[in-house]
Amino acid sequence: MTDDFEARLQQAGYRRTGPRREVWEAVTRLRHATPEQIVADLDDVDTSTVYRALEVLVQVGLITHTHIGHGPPVYHAVDPTPHLHLVCQRCGACQQATSIADD
Repeated sequence: MTDDFEARLQQAGYRRTGPRREVWEAVTRLRHATPEQIVADLDDVDTSTVYRALEVLVQVGLITHTHIGHGPPVYHAVDPTPHLHLVCQRCGACQQATSIADD
């Protein structure tokens, strides 16, 4: 993963900065997270830096986002396997599923 992170940024002409790495690691660790959840997970990275890092990481193809319900976008690492986002209507927990069995 580290090699892909560095290679993609370099190929797109971006620097490999500490905050970008921290945001990338938070997104992969949290799996599905809003920008606010990412900010809360990071100690020394401010909100505007997180948004700028997310924009770059989406642009270079390392992460993607989806809109679940009416809330803010949810970011996750790019997965070559298509998947669905299942969201609990009671608690809002998000889980991904790679397939749904036909019944």
